[in-house]
Amino acid sequence: MPRRKPSLLNDLSTADLKRLLAARERIDVLEEVKSKLVKDLAKVEKELGKLMNNAAKTGSGTGKKVRRKKSTAKRTAAGKMKLEDVIVSVIRKNRSSIAFQELKARILKGKLFKTKSGNFDNVLRRTLSTSKKVKRVGRGIYDVA
Repeated sequence: MPRRKPSLLNDLSTADLKRLLAARERIDVLEEVKSKLVKDLAKVEKELGKLMNNAAKTGSGTGKKVRRKKSTAKRTAAGKMKLEDVIVSVIRKNRSSIAFQELKARILKGKLFKTKSGNFDNVLRRTLSTSKKVKRVGRGIYDVA
């Protein structure tokens, strides 16, 4: 003889069912409010994006021209700095030798070099080991050659 499967509805009291129904109704209301807020947020983000783009195109908005320091580092034909030149400029700004981790942190924090590499550590180590402009002065410590 097959056993009868227990039913959740049979186990719940009328009060429990009323509470579940009230909770479901509140959930529906909150979902509607959430969807409206998401739409409003999308509008705000779109407007912010437009304003940021306009601000970037017009500059600082004060009308004053900003003089920028000329970089002493060499750039490639595309106008991007080579990693080797970025390393040299970071070491020179430090005014003394620098540890590998500190060098890496400054490059990444300052967004000084753009890479698609999944492991920037390896790229940086390879550049440091093959560079003629940078010398190793100690274990994990580098200076300008």
